[in-house]
Amino acid sequence: METRTSGSERGVGESTRRNLCIGAPASTLRAPQPSQEDRALTKRLVDAGQLLGITVLDHIILGDGSESYYSFADEGLLP
Repeated sequence: METRTSGSERGVGESTRRNLCIGAPASTLRAPQPSQEDRALTKRLVDAGQLLGITVLDHIILGDGSESYYSFADEGLLP
């Protein structure tokens, strides 16, 4: 599994936006549905963000096709 941050930092007031990209094996991207690990990671990121004053806006899982994705925000799974 590969983890990296991407995108430029943009000041929005006192906050900073960053994208967190986590690579997953290609076989898991065919049917983009969150695994238990995805759900647990998202909860940990949201909890850590709250401690640091960072709002997690979304966690997106990309699928094989350009239109294939799963959005935690779209599904109402983020506070």
